[in-house]
Amino acid sequence: MRVLELFFELAFVVALTRVSHRFTDLTDDTGWAHVAGFGRTLLLFLALRLIWSHTTRITSRYRPAGGGGPLLAVSAVPRTCLRSP
Repeated sequence: MRVLELFFELAFVVALTRVSHRFTDLTDDTGWAHVAGFGRTLLLFLALRLIWSHTTRITSRYRPAGGGGPLLAVSAVPRTCLRSP
């Protein structure tokens, strides 16, 4: 399960990097466009944080060798990739 956890950490780091790049691209906007862009970026960050916390809770709650824990954790990766910009 250790390899799977490292894969999840890498996936979340990549998604967080994409969200931060979206934030740095807001430098050309002015006024309300800047505020709206910041709001969308904040919303993406909060969704990413929520998915990460749930995935962490699931992987630490279920036994690594048994049942649907790994399957449930693996299904979180496509959802995370869809949420990132």
